[in-house]
Amino acid sequence: MATKQQTTWIPAMRDVIENEDLTFLNKKEIWFLTNKRLPKEDKIAWDTFDNWSKGRAINMNDEIGRTIQDMLLEADIRMKQSIGKKMLDKSTERSWQKMAWLLERKYKEFNNKVIQLPQHAPQIFIDARNSKDEDMINNILNGGLLKDAKPIAQLKENNNENDNDNDS
Repeated sequence: MATKQQTTWIPAMRDVIENEDLTFLNKKEIWFLTNKRLPKEDKIAWDTFDNWSKGRAINMNDEIGRTIQDMLLEADIRMKQSIGKKMLDKSTERSWQKMAWLLERKYKEFNNKVIQLPQHAPQIFIDARNSKDEDMINNILNGGLLKDAKPIAQLKENNNENDNDNDS
């Protein structure tokens, strides 16, 4: 016995795939356009459709999940074909870059950009104002602990006092 989805929803989705320009559509938009063609009682929720499309249907014995997966794969193939035809069309010969750009962004397998990671570890340069600061920095870099660590506010006070001593 056929389910409501097999008798109403699948044919509506077939209509979307065969009659819409799929170039810019994603899975959610195909779901939306399919539901739009149907009366309220025949529509399905996004979560249901998404689960079916990912093979997580509650009851896959009724074939609806596999049918939706097959139809989405067909839609994806049609999208690639449509973009490819537009790229190779002689009348749009000068704008093939637009379609190539779209193809690269929509499908990872066409994005041949190489991501290069740095070949070296980043370097950090620290300048010490005096030999005491230099000793402290070397101690930290060599895994040592801070000796005589003071809160920043106290360090600022000490620096201000030193500046005032130098003024006299």
